[in-house]
Amino acid sequence: MSHGMQRLCDLPISQRPPTPWHRIPLAILFGILFNLGCLMINGTQVLFLLPLRILPFKWTRSLYNDGIRYTKAAFGCLLSMAILLSLGLRI
Repeated sequence: MSHGMQRLCDLPISQRPPTPWHRIPLAILFGILFNLGCLMINGTQVLFLLPLRILPFKWTRSLYNDGIRYTKAAFGCLLSMAILLSLGLRI
């Protein structure tokens, strides 16, 4: 608060300006895309990696572990992108 300006987070909610209308469709789109990304990652684990876990071969166990590591990294990237976008940072 260097120039006498009050930050938005310091204002009571009732005194804050209304949310611009263009942010509502963006929020809905973000929710849809984030959930779609989560479903795709989880679906990959169930459809492709779970059968590898069930098979009793050593090479399938290695593929399963590599696939789980890859999907965990993909979910971490999805969460990182969500955090960056929620903070308003450009990617």
